[in-house]
Amino acid sequence: MTFWDLMGDVYWIYKRTRAPAFVSSLTGNGDARKVMPELVKAGIHERKEVLLYLLVRSLRPKRVVETGVWYGWSSRAILSALHANGEGRLFSIDLPTLGAGRIYEDGTVDPTRLDAVGDTGRAVPAYLRDKWDLRIVASPAESTAALAASTKEGIDMFFHDSDHSYENMLKEFQIAWAGLRPAGVLYADDVEWNLALRDFGRSVERTPHIFRLYPNARAAVGALVK
Repeated sequence: MTFWDLMGDVYWIYKRTRAPAFVSSLTGNGDARKVMPELVKAGIHERKEVLLYLLVRSLRPKRVVETGVWYGWSSRAILSALHANGEGRLFSIDLPTLGAGRIYEDGTVDPTRLDAVGDTGRAVPAYLRDKWDLRIVASPAESTAALAASTKEGIDMFFHDSDHSYENMLKEFQIAWAGLRPAGVLYADDVEWNLALRDFGRSVERTPHIFRLYPNARAAVGALVK
C-alpha cells in the first residue's frame, strides 16, 4: 500500500461519516443515518455503492433509471436498497464497452470495459433480479431512445454512469430531468470529468450537490434535486 492509498483510506473513513448528511441534503430526511448498519449485512462497502444504497433507502423511489451497468456493482447496490425498501423497480440501460475502453476528446481515459457482452450485470445476484429490467443496446442512438422511453412514465431517481463525455452527460441529464417527478433526484458519477452537471444545473436553476470520493483524484458524484 502506498502513502496515497493510506491517505485515501483515512479520507474515506471521514467521508463515510459525512455520507448520511450528504444524502439527507438530497432527500430532506434523516433516514440515511438510520440505515448505515445495514451496509455490512448487505455487503455494500465500495464508496459509490455506499452512497447509492443510502440514497435509495432514504429517497424510497418507486422507479429508478440507470445508464451504464458494467458488471453491475452499482445496480446491485440500488437493487439491494429497493429490496430493503420492499418496493420500487430499477430500469438499467447499458451499451457495453469492449476492447480498450474509451478516450474522450479532452484526453481523459475511461478504462471501464468488459471482455464479453454477457458479463454485463453479472454481479447482481438472482434474488434481486425480479425488481430489475436490464436492456443492453447496440448503439448510442438506441441508448438515447431507451432512456427516453424509460423516463416517459415518470421517474423518482436517475443515475448516470455511462459515457462520461460532456455531450452525452448533458443529453442524458436533459432527458432524465424531463421525466423526473417533483423532489426526484438526478444523480451522476464522475461529475468532475467535465462541466456538464454544472452547466445543466445552471440551465434549470439548480445548484449541484457534490461529494468528493478521494482527496487527490478527479472523482466525485453529484446530484440535482428537482
